[in-house]
Amino acid sequence: MAKAMGGDVVLQMLHEFREMQEEAKEQYARTDAAILAVNQETARLSANMRVLFKHTGVLYEQVGLLHQQVGVLHEQIGGIHENMDTLTTRVSSLTREVGGLKSTHSRMLEQTGRAIHMLAEVQASNRKRIEALEQAVGGAGEH
Repeated sequence: MAKAMGGDVVLQMLHEFREMQEEAKEQYARTDAAILAVNQETARLSANMRVLFKHTGVLYEQVGLLHQQVGVLHEQIGGIHENMDTLTTRVSSLTREVGGLKSTHSRMLEQTGRAIHMLAEVQASNRKRIEALEQAVGGAGEH
C-alpha cells in the first residue's frame, strides 16, 4: 500500500508541476503584455514631451515681453523632463529586473521538474527492488 501511495504522490506532484508550468506561461504572457504597455506609454509620453518642448521654444520666441515667466515655465518643464527621464530609466531597470526574475523562475521550475522526474525514477527502481525482495522472501503480497 505504501508503494501505491508513494507513486500517487509522485504522480500528483508531476500533475501539480505541469499545472504550475502552465500558470507560469500565462503569467509570463501577462507580464510581457504589461511591460509592452508600459514601454509604449513611456514612448508616447516621451514623444509628447518633445512636442511640448518644441511648442515652448516657439512660445518663448514670440512672447518677448513675457520672457521671465516663460523662463520659469521652461525650467519647470525641464524638471518634468528630468522626472520623465528618471521614470524611463526606472521602468527600463524594472523591465530588466522582471526579465531576470522570469529567467530565474524558469530555471527553478526546470530544476524542480528534473528533481521530481529523478525522484519518480528512483521510486520506480525502489519499487522493483522491493518486489524482487518480496518474491525472494516468500512471494509477493504476503507481507
